[in-house]
This record gives sequence, structure tokens and C-alpha cells, in this order.
Amino acid sequence: MSIVRAIAQLRTTDLDASIRFYVEALGMRLVFRHEDFYAGIDADGHEFHLKQARDVDPSIADVREGGHFHLYFETGDIAALAARYERNSVRLVDGVHDTAWQTREFVIEDDQGHTLYFGQPLDVRDATPGEDPTRGPTMWDFKNTSLADATFEDVNLASARFSDVNLAKASFSNVSLAGAEFRDVNLSRVAITDADLDGMTIDGLLVTDLLRAHRA
Repeated sequence: MSIVRAIAQLRTTDLDASIRFYVEALGMRLVFRHEDFYAGIDADGHEFHLKQARDVDPSIADVREGGHFHLYFETGDIAALAARYERNSVRLVDGVHDTAWQTREFVIEDDQGHTLYFGQPLDVRDATPGEDPTRGPTMWDFKNTSLADATFEDVNLASARFSDVNLAKASFSNVSLAGAEFRDVNLSRVAITDADLDGMTIDGLLVTDLLRAHRA
């Protein structure tokens, strides 16, 4: 005996509007509809369900505030998909960006506010100008997100930008942070070991200067 698939379910206060969003705005397919309270949506062979509910899904606010997601879709061409959605008047909550876990992602919300992530695994063959194809992207731009408890290990984060990011309890090991900029970042209980900090700044102050002042 084996499990052949897993199906997620999203609650909606307006089944018709949600179906229109996924079918017309995102280009997905309506698989079935049962009366006025249940429907199945197909995203290129991957199915999830919508269920009519009286109240707004209480998880929406928590997921949004915590930097989580309701559904994650992997795609082979993240830039083209983002451009297509924008042409369909879908607002990108977070535009196309590279992550520390070697993906290129963007974020949208559906008509109810559910958080939907779209991602593409990074491939050195897809390196863009300014990247080192032997080590992956050399420019990272993290903003308005939570990376609490994240682990950065054996990665080049030189010239990375962290803006309004929660890095509480994150760890950096054997990384280059040369020239990296941290602004309005929660660095509570962050651990940094074996890292190149040359030129790294926190709110405009050089980390090397801060360390010298601390040791004095």
C-alpha cells in the first residue's frame, strides 16, 4: 500500500471569486465543482481544493505575519511566470528574488489573502550577469521577510542586502559577508562563525569597527 497523492484545501468566503482568480488570473484549470461549496483546481497536474466557508480563514493573518505560506508551487521559468501574472493584474507581494536555500522565488496572495509562493531551483547554468557560476549568486536581496532560525552554510553572501528582516537565532557558518548590508534587521541570538566580515555594515556602521569598539 502506498500514498499516491496529497491534496491541500483552502477555505474561501466566495467560491466563485476564488475559482475566477485561480482559473482566469493564474491560468489554472477547474477540475470539478460540487454544488456551491467545494471545487478542485489543477495546477499543471497538481491538484488542490477550495471549500466555501462562512468566516475568513483564520490562518491567513498568521501566515502573512510569520513569513509562511499556504501553497508552494515549483516552476521551470520563474521570471516568465511572474511576468505573466503581472500582465493579468496579479500583484506580487514580493518580487522575484534569490534565496539562501538556492531558489529564485516570488510571492502573491490569492483573492482571500492566502499566501502563495512560486519558486525555481537555481542552476549554475542559469547564472545571470554579476553572478559567479561556480558558487551561485553573489548578490542577494532579502527584504520584508522572516529568516528566523535559518542556516547559512558554505555560501557566498558577499554584497548581500538584508532589509527589514527577522534573523533571530539564524546561523552563518563558513560564509562570506564581505560588503553585506544589514538595515532594520533583528539579529537577536545570531551566530556567526568562520565568516569574512570585511566591509559588512549594520545600519551603516562597519562591523569591524563595532567589534574593535566592543573589545576595547
